Amino acid sequence: MRLLSIYETSISNLVIHGDTLITAEMRQMAGQMMKVLNFYLEDSIWKMDLRRMLAGSEDVIKQLLIPSGKLENETILDVLESFIGIKPSSSIWSNLK
Repeated sequence: MRLLSIYETSISNLVIHGDTLITAEMRQMAGQMMKVLNFYLEDSIWKMDLRRMLAGSEDVIKQLLIPSGKLENETILDVLESFIGIKPSSSIWSNLK
């Protein structure tokens, strides 16, 4: 299974909703159905709500877990690191307000 690079991703149709929410459409490959991303401003830091992106990804995570022998959270962190190029901080598990 090949993980998609962030370089293959296009983000378009950004819409600003007040001072604390931006929505955008994301597509990882040409012809793929668009996904909606939500960015929230919290404590002066913009955060992306990953719940929508990860919804329905349980089968993919299970396929990654079997050969790696890692725990689910470790696998999720590895996938996020492959997307953004740096190790995510533990604050990603904090609930959005």
